[in-house]
Amino acid sequence: MGFKMESGATRKNLLSLAFTAKLLCLRWTVFLCTLPLLNGQAARQYPVSPQTELKDLFTAVEMERVFPDSKEFADALPKSAPSDILALYHSEKPRSQAELKRFVEEHFELPANITSVTALNEQVPIREHIDSLWNPLTRESTVTAPYSSLIPLPLPYVVPGARFREVYYWDTYFTMLGLAEAGRQDLIRSLVGNFAFLINTYGHIPNGNGPII
Repeated sequence: MGFKMESGATRKNLLSLAFTAKLLCLRWTVFLCTLPLLNGQAARQYPVSPQTELKDLFTAVEMERVFPDSKEFADALPKSAPSDILALYHSEKPRSQAELKRFVEEHFELPANITSVTALNEQVPIREHIDSLWNPLTRESTVTAPYSSLIPLPLPYVVPGARFREVYYWDTYFTMLGLAEAGRQDLIRSLVGNFAFLINTYGHIPNGNGPII
């Protein structure tokens, strides 16, 4: 199970790959980012962050370490208006870690358990192994649920995987190096198109399109 290393990879090949990917990214960025701002409107505001909306409830859950991974509550989806949940929190006054966990589980939809990308059952060349990961790591979020702080994007995007369910600005450059080598210009165009959308909509590219803390 797993993959085997390919021989013959040289520094020249790697430099050529990086140069090709940079040219692709630059070409699409220049083309898409020269489009006019959507409807001529000023930059929009981001969705309100969980920390801002949930105030002392957010602080209590994170400081009490209700969940082993602090990102779990940040990624949780409120089942009703955050202001209503916050009012209930102030009314019920859960204090202990157990009480806070029960309160969160009652009023929030926690993110799905992390599932690893299924490994191949036989040894394959590393290129084939990597190419098999692109589709499982591709996500779409053209529409988001009510009260979600996820920034919707118009095109598919590739996530790092595991607990990272969002597209990230810095990671995407290296992702595109691999996509260029795999001949996945479709996903490169989508990723650059999403970045152009973020620039046209918000005025810049944020670190990620997930919950902003």
